[in-house]
Amino acid sequence: MPATDHRNSTAAVITALRWVAVTIGCVFAADSAIAGEVRGVFAVGLGVLVAVWWTLRPQLVDMTQDVFAALVLVGADILSDRPGAFIPAIIVALLPILGRRWLRDDIGPESEIDDTAHSMVRAAATIAPDHDPMFAEPSDTSAEIVSEERRRAGRLYERVAEWLTYVQITLDRHLTRRPDHQLSKLRDEITESIREVEERSRQLRARVTPSAPLASHAGRLLEWWSHHHASDVTLRITDPDSSLDPAVEQQFLTILQEAVENVGRHADAEHLRVRWEVEASRGILEVSDDGSGFDVGSTDGRGLSAMKRAARRAGAALKIDSTVGEGTTVTATVGG
Repeated sequence: MPATDHRNSTAAVITALRWVAVTIGCVFAADSAIAGEVRGVFAVGLGVLVAVWWTLRPQLVDMTQDVFAALVLVGADILSDRPGAFIPAIIVALLPILGRRWLRDDIGPESEIDDTAHSMVRAAATIAPDHDPMFAEPSDTSAEIVSEERRRAGRLYERVAEWLTYVQITLDRHLTRRPDHQLSKLRDEITESIREVEERSRQLRARVTPSAPLASHAGRLLEWWSHHHASDVTLRITDPDSSLDPAVEQQFLTILQEAVENVGRHADAEHLRVRWEVEASRGILEVSDDGSGFDVGSTDGRGLSAMKRAARRAGAALKIDSTVGEGTTVTATVGG
């Protein structure tokens, strides 16, 4: 199926799913609406308004707008006489925020979130329509643009975290008045999403300095990764007091972030091992896992491309060894 047809089919399915989810909420709220109760009428009206807005707006998926839609639906749920009536619609509204990768991939570049941080706005949407510096050949200029885009993405993450926190507070108030198991579960999922958004924002803004070398960033990154993916992590740093030029280690940090992100997304690994070795002017970063592996010759995703760009900027050699069913090892080496 052509990519355009596939995206159109996906868009139709998503739109239908939204209408079904909202219709379920409206059916539950219909009794009080039919009886003429103002609260029920408002609940149904808000639900229909969100569904129509989802259908007519030009961009199918937008994080800020979908969080706002979720807030409106929370209000509709509070007004409804049936607690949890609009929970399916709220979940549908939050799907892009809760990390449904298939949704982003099928929609296309207008609303894609870059895999380097799970939520980076693609540069083509904000820099120039025909030029995407995130996928361009590296140069001093493109590196500066990428750095600026990472800062913008960090600010976007902060906004999303603020919206999700507002949703969380609203749910807490509602649960105080009306305890509900489904709402409590949704509240827990939102809380976990807030933690992930905040951590990814921090990762995007992480900067290697003489006082904060790669070794210090690696420890925190892997501690969070282990907790988030419930996998064992082994970090080996041969000499914590030795470091390379911060500009070089900044690129190695990008390689590390991309490598562990790929493991989390694709490998289904039980163990992740990271080795960072610095001796004189030579540095070696090795990231290995016991996951599913892949065919290196037939795969060149955004994560791999980002690692290759970072290695070129650092003047490092990058080697990726992987065997299907046996895991992957990424090795970056710089210096003589």
